[in-house]
Amino acid sequence: MIAMRPMDDLALTLARCLNLRFMRDELNRSIHFPEGVRVASVRVRRFSPRRNNRFDLEYILRLTGPRGLGAQRFSLFARCPGLEDTDVCHSDHAVITQSRLSGICVNLPGMGATFHTLDMDPTFPGVDSIIDPGDMAACLSSLIPSRPVDPAHLSCKLLTFRPGRRVVVELCEQQRSGLTRRWAGKRFARRRGRKLAGIHQHVADHFAKSTDGTVRLPNLVGFDKSREMIVTEWRETNHRRESWQNSMTVAKRSAQVLAALHAVPTGEIRQANGEHYWQTLARWSDLIVRLRPEMAEAARMWVLRLAELRPPVSPSQLVTTHGDFYEAQLIIEEESTTLLDLDTLAVGNPCLDLGNALGHFWLTAIEQKSGFQGFAATVRIFLSEYESLGGSIDEESLIYYWAATVFRAGALHTFRSKTCNAARFLWEVLDPLLRHGLSLLDDPITASYLDRVW
Repeated sequence: MIAMRPMDDLALTLARCLNLRFMRDELNRSIHFPEGVRVASVRVRRFSPRRNNRFDLEYILRLTGPRGLGAQRFSLFARCPGLEDTDVCHSDHAVITQSRLSGICVNLPGMGATFHTLDMDPTFPGVDSIIDPGDMAACLSSLIPSRPVDPAHLSCKLLTFRPGRRVVVELCEQQRSGLTRRWAGKRFARRRGRKLAGIHQHVADHFAKSTDGTVRLPNLVGFDKSREMIVTEWRETNHRRESWQNSMTVAKRSAQVLAALHAVPTGEIRQANGEHYWQTLARWSDLIVRLRPEMAEAARMWVLRLAELRPPVSPSQLVTTHGDFYEAQLIIEEESTTLLDLDTLAVGNPCLDLGNALGHFWLTAIEQKSGFQGFAATVRIFLSEYESLGGSIDEESLIYYWAATVFRAGALHTFRSKTCNAARFLWEVLDPLLRHGLSLLDDPITASYLDRVW
């Protein structure tokens, strides 16, 4: 395993931050909520490692108080370790308006972490303007001057927020005529927006020429320089599959999208940091060892075995990769497939995307209880379709990224209160996968064993 910076203090901080009853009591003790309002429960919505032994958390708070408040959920964000006091605009008086929690930015005593609401992110000033209908109407009207947007009819729904990095919203205008216009807006910190807008157009143009529109991106409305914000037309994600969208269709469409993406000229796209990918795996393992001792032996074993499989970097294998590819990044329609979320686009090993897709096929198969044979058939269709479209697969790299995806999924679940025991279940496939490679798909003993596990 790679050498890691000592994490004793950080592990203690995270242990406190992940103790949800402790967090509930600490927030009630340290934050001044409006009269009669209390935190009833806390859960972790997102927990993610970042570089340099930093971690981000997003909590969902359920508050009690005035009538109707208990039915709502509010987000609070945490940075571990905490930011320097000189960087934090201290405010411990919570404000609740229009179903939104705001006004909090504190380093709680003895916690070693910074807690803040969206509007008070000290490293992303003015980020909350993205949910201000007036500001967003002005942004949209500047990008679509022929059809200005009325702020009185515009709603702004926060979708995702990565503190200090990016925020994504859904913008919806309900016109008097009854028609609805919708957009997706992404705002970036550190001036990343303009480059990403250019990359979006570069990939969209290539898809249009190489796939005749069967693979596409959401239409780019424009880039607002003053707000560092990319606006695209809204594309609705299908949470419910149509009758024709079976697992085989999803596998083929996924392969078609990746084959098209991996053929995109690399141009100005940044180089992926393979060392950072490995460090993330090691960081998860180190964290489990310190905070989940009952899982320590398994985590340590799997990350050491993955270390033995780390593929060498070969310039001849590098292509344009998505970086976070799986089924939820696709909108599958009868005539076309739309790829979402290019924020992690980079030049790297194509097996990173392929392995990530296979890892998520495994998760889907478990959730749907489709059995190992159904899972194996999905994998065969996916890989066969990708190769038929000119894609090249290095099996050793594929197995590494596939296994790494499953390991990360299990590691993440160990820190979720409702699925903390899921890691052992998810990791059952790792041993046969690392021992047999792709031949496990045709191994009846493995199939029988995993079917019994399911």
